[in-house]
Amino acid sequence: GLLLFGIGQAIRNEWRLAWIFFGFASAFHVVVGGWVTFTAMLTFGLVHRNANPFGRLWRKEWGGLIVGGACSLPGLLPALMINARVPSVISTQAAQIYVYERLPHHLSPLRFVADRWTQHLLWLICVAMFFLFMTPLFRNLRAWIDGSIWAWSDQTDRTISCSESERNGLAALEIIWALALFACLIGLVGIVIDCIGLRHPGWAASLLRFYWFRWNDVAWPIAVTMTLVANGFVWSNIRDWRKWFALIMIFAPSTLWLVDRTIIQYNQIVPEADCRSLLMPNETPEQELDTFNDWVAACRWIREETPNGKVWLTPRYQQTFVWYAERGEVVNWKNVPQNATEIVEWNRRMNDVYRHTSSGGLIPNNTANLIRLGNAYGVEYVLIDKRIYFSLPKLECIYPVGDQNNQSFAIYKIPNTSRQAGSVQP
Repeated sequence: GLLLFGIGQAIRNEWRLAWIFFGFASAFHVVVGGWVTFTAMLTFGLVHRNANPFGRLWRKEWGGLIVGGACSLPGLLPALMINARVPSVISTQAAQIYVYERLPHHLSPLRFVADRWTQHLLWLICVAMFFLFMTPLFRNLRAWIDGSIWAWSDQTDRTISCSESERNGLAALEIIWALALFACLIGLVGIVIDCIGLRHPGWAASLLRFYWFRWNDVAWPIAVTMTLVANGFVWSNIRDWRKWFALIMIFAPSTLWLVDRTIIQYNQIVPEADCRSLLMPNETPEQELDTFNDWVAACRWIREETPNGKVWLTPRYQQTFVWYAERGEVVNWKNVPQNATEIVEWNRRMNDVYRHTSSGGLIPNNTANLIRLGNAYGVEYVLIDKRIYFSLPKLECIYPVGDQNNQSFAIYKIPNTSRQAGSVQP
């Protein structure tokens, strides 16, 4: 939201306020806020490239830049200090874990799935064709700047006068598209870095962890949306069937998408977070609902019947244990730390607690391994996903017992052998 406020101030040519908004945004997400500020500075230079004198114009902005920089310090200083004393070997190792193992779908384009590349390519082709062949704004950009636009028609050469608001609209689009194009250039640099990473993965990962593509994900939708709205304004002056066809083509897809998402959300009983991690691909809708209810019931029992402050061994395929059970976990795939030393430790725990076959399949922990993990991490309880266990562990089951029923999950108590309970913090 702060970024949008900043862009709005830039469109109004209130750049000093824009820098302050970008600074506040950087306090919440320093990397993305930094990229936005960088592209905004490039955009400011491009928009005012003919200013005379250029240097004096920049000097007027220093106040806003300094205040914005000060506003970003709550997010910037912790980011700079978090790995200040970490050895370079650990920092590089953590970067490779973060980029190539935990978040390759965000940070490493060469590891994006093929469907994602295909979707992006088709989307870009559609947008390019729309702008090249169906958009009077782009075909007559110079005419707009000069004060008139040729009505998109094969039978007439009439012109439409530009009002002051239309000129302001063009200036706004210039700023928005400059931001998007500079964001695209940043993304292209990120792709080059990832390609170099095939030979030098440590060096590339240390750079790719700065989210070269996140601002690109936002800048282009903003630019496309604003351009479509501007074209709708232009087409509203065209007095034939193409006006209505164009307006329908602009607003129908977004309207249909919103309706579709509303219907899905209304009918979706299982929350999205659990749909993404807890449910198995081969489950029927009825089984999915049963699994979710079993999961909530097990977590509720943990919250109500077990001591607070205990650390748990939990199933690999879930990300909501902390929400429902309000207990700590030895490790969780979703909750990745940011400190380099802790990232390395997080990765070690993931490989220790959740073992996999050479093909990537999860190997259930047997009784001996559960006892070993309990001793290593000071764990008294383990929550088992019975759907992936062919043989349940030979430990004391404390849930479900008696008349309790839970077909998907079970809770076992790990015997207190040689460990010191609570010796390892979550």
